[in-house]
Amino acid sequence: MAALVGTLPAIEGGHPKDGPEPPDGFMHAGQIHRGLARKPFLAISFLWPRRNKTARREELAEPVWEDHAFDQDESAVEGLRKQINRFFRQNAIPWHASFKGGYLYLREGAPRSH
Repeated sequence: MAALVGTLPAIEGGHPKDGPEPPDGFMHAGQIHRGLARKPFLAISFLWPRRNKTARREELAEPVWEDHAFDQDESAVEGLRKQINRFFRQNAIPWHASFKGGYLYLREGAPRSH
């Protein structure tokens, strides 16, 4: 299923800033792409101000799983990473999430092939 896309009128000085757009979207190049599931949206919202920086999986308990005591395993975070990347790829958004060594982070550009 394709995500819903909306456009915003141009603002003086260019496009609005890219980033998460509540309740389920992401703004990129002046378009809002909708259809993010709740957990991927919450993860992107938490990581966006920290982009190109890491977050330990334990740091995701409250902002993503909405439970400060939740101890998600690595497979849960890996699944979250895949959902985020699928959304970015389907909407041609040049960002990706990576998960390595217990850390999740956002990076600009397509994911590297291994």
